[in-house]
Amino acid sequence: MVRAAARVSLFVLAIALGCGRTTQPLCDTCTTGAVVYGSIRSPAGVALGGTLVTVDARRDSCSGATQAESDGSFQTRSDSSYRVTPISVFAPFVACVVVRVTPPAGSGLAATADSGTVQFRALYGGGAIDSTRVDIQLRAVP
Repeated sequence: MVRAAARVSLFVLAIALGCGRTTQPLCDTCTTGAVVYGSIRSPAGVALGGTLVTVDARRDSCSGATQAESDGSFQTRSDSSYRVTPISVFAPFVACVVVRVTPPAGSGLAATADSGTVQFRALYGGGAIDSTRVDIQLRAVP
C-alpha cells in the first residue's frame, strides 16, 4: 500500500513539474530517468524468478551519494528478468546504477551486487531515455 502511494506521489510530482515547462533550456531537467533491466541467474545459469532486486543510481561514480532510486525492492519475473525506471529530480547526469540482489531464503546463494553506467535524461521533452543492462549470476554461499 505504501509503495503504491509513493508511486502515485511521484507520478503527480512528475506531472506537476512537466506541466510547468518553459522554453528555457534548463527548465525541462526537473525530472530525469533511465531504464535499468536485466536478469538474475543461479550459478548454473538457471532463471531465478521471485528474487529480490534493489536499484539505485549514483552520480558520476559508484562510490558517490545516491541520486535516484527505484521505489524499494521488487521481485524478478518468473523468467528472472527485471526492468525498472529510477527517476531523479537532478539535471541530466551520468550515473553508476547499482543493482543489489537478495536471493530466496534457504537457497544457499549469496547476496550480490553489480553495476552499470547510464545517462539520466529529461523524462519530458521528447528525447529518448537511455538504458543499461545489468545481468547478475549469483554464487553459492562459501
